[in-house]
Amino acid sequence: EKRPPLLSLIIAFRPSGVDQVFWGRLILFIFSIGSFLIFKLISKMLVKDDKYVNISLLLFTLNPVYQYWSLRIMADIPFTFFCMSALYMWILWKAEISLGRSALLGAVCGLAVLTRFEGYLLFASLGLGFVVDDLENLKNLKDFFARFFVRLRKRISYIASYVFSFCLIILPYVAYRNPLTSRYFGE
Repeated sequence: EKRPPLLSLIIAFRPSGVDQVFWGRLILFIFSIGSFLIFKLISKMLVKDDKYVNISLLLFTLNPVYQYWSLRIMADIPFTFFCMSALYMWILWKAEISLGRSALLGAVCGLAVLTRFEGYLLFASLGLGFVVDDLENLKNLKDFFARFFVRLRKRISYIASYVFSFCLIILPYVAYRNPLTSRYFGE
């Protein structure tokens, strides 16, 4: 009840004859490799010097928190994978967003929510990013609100696609078990 179901669902497709713990660790290893590759792509997009890209990959690999959670069969590693995937797609596509791309971003955010409840923060952050993604040239608060509502009108179809695909992914879970009544929020 306290955890969203995606990781459990993935692990449940264990082939017969394969040890449960081995299978769970194999799934997390695959997500870890995927996270490493996506982190490498993000690093190459944001850092131009290969020397610093390699240093960032080394620091990512030696991160003690990441290593700790990768040895346990918990949802943190898949959640990190979905968050980094969404971040990578956003950085790659934000200049030329389309309905399909915004729908894919919404679906990835939905998978993040089905992995950990903190995925709602990812969904809200990227949703806000649709209308507030060029803050460099702002002069004052009035300019911010003027741009906000103009961009909101221009991108309403992309936001609708984003929200629709997100809801399509999480609705079966929300209809079956309302996460707002979970003991997770009581802690």
